[in-house]
Amino acid sequence: MYNPLASYEENLRKGPSPEWNEGGFFPKIEFTAEPRFSCLGIPLHLPLGIPAGPLLSSAYMKVAIDAGFSMPVYKTVRSSAWASHPWPNVLSVEQLNDRGTHNRPTATVVPLLKSVLSDARKKSGLSITNAFGVPSLSPGEWASDFRTLSELERSPGHTAALSFQGSRREGENWSHFLDDTSLCAQMAAQALSSSGGKFLEMNVSCPNESGAPIYTDFKALTETLQAAAAPLKFFPELKLMVKLGVLPMQNLLGIVELIAKYAHGISAINTLSANIVTPAGERALGSKAEHGGICGDAIRGVALQTISELNRARQALGLEKNSFALVGVGGCSSFEHLEEFLKAGADVVHAATGAMWHLQLAGECADRLGIPYSRKETI
Repeated sequence: MYNPLASYEENLRKGPSPEWNEGGFFPKIEFTAEPRFSCLGIPLHLPLGIPAGPLLSSAYMKVAIDAGFSMPVYKTVRSSAWASHPWPNVLSVEQLNDRGTHNRPTATVVPLLKSVLSDARKKSGLSITNAFGVPSLSPGEWASDFRTLSELERSPGHTAALSFQGSRREGENWSHFLDDTSLCAQMAAQALSSSGGKFLEMNVSCPNESGAPIYTDFKALTETLQAAAAPLKFFPELKLMVKLGVLPMQNLLGIVELIAKYAHGISAINTLSANIVTPAGERALGSKAEHGGICGDAIRGVALQTISELNRARQALGLEKNSFALVGVGGCSSFEHLEEFLKAGADVVHAATGAMWHLQLAGECADRLGIPYSRKETI
């Protein structure tokens, strides 16, 4: 549904594109039985959603819900308008080489064309770059847009989640960032609560901004969690998830224990940071940044390992699934992948690359799970 040959702003303005989904249309299904699954007590028809990255607006969210994804996440919002990194942002990874600089692998990339997406073999192994820099509409715009999703919360089985993060600006000190995190958490909670939604997600793992991702610094993560938790005490009905990247295994138990003090679960992994180059070895991203995030098939192995380790940490700390949830993200593009994540300990699985051009994935998973639904008209 996302056109990689157009800019982020064009995709946001024009809305999801059916010509960029398999078959050239958006699937629409309606579940006909009571929800069999749940996350933190919230009923879900499918333990399957879409993370914040591809869902740029309420129009994208509604397409995802119609397609059967039970827990889509609205694109990460900020306390002020924030521009996207320049096009191109989404490129197809041809090769991922472990040998790189700054302890990052190197990804050789080319434009992502429809011919790749129409080739079942290529699409099943698809990996892409994700280098937007977490753009955001102004709070007035995104809050108003998100509230149009309130009707989706009136029937059980699906829920619209909202992602947010604080903004780090050049020339401002750390206390400004913490204040901004607290402000944005309050704004997001107000929009979510007024719509009837239940899940907030705080992103502390973006690899496309200046400075190291927050989750890699225990002190910074602690202070960021405290800043977000302060206004959320006034919204006790909301569940806070924390979005992480690839975790250092030696510190994992402490990170889970810390997050459990302030939040209701973890979503992992966001992306894998890599150096992004053309076949000629030149910088390929529109921002001309050396590195960006990698999503899709190439990161499934590390994503599964991370969820498995997080689940072991959850068990070791005596945390119950109904009070502390795990959302698996990274490389899910089939029912078999969904099963792998669930067996590894995920309570819900989010598919980004695997769903962006194949919204039929939710229906395919429902079929394999024996969940009844009726097909509605297609658009």
